[in-house]
Amino acid sequence: MTPPAMRRILFLLLILLAAPALARDALGVFGSWAAFRDPATPRCYAIAMAAPSARQRDFQPYAAIGSWPGRGMRGQVHFHHSVRSPGIPHCG
Repeated sequence: MTPPAMRRILFLLLILLAAPALARDALGVFGSWAAFRDPATPRCYAIAMAAPSARQRDFQPYAAIGSWPGRGMRGQVHFHHSVRSPGIPHCG
């Protein structure tokens, strides 16, 4: 699969992940990252899904970076792992 095709698939998957909150605006796809803004909160964030893998996964892993200007929070980093950790509840 070509890189542009992978970007389109990534963007579509990210839109599906963002579907529950219709107030989110997609700003665009930049390499393997997609950027969004939520004017209702307000917040901005970028998200990237992990590359495909032959390994078994419990969850779709991703990384996200977000900013909440109204709260003075910038550059918050979140990593969603692909396997369930014993004793730690899944929240996503």
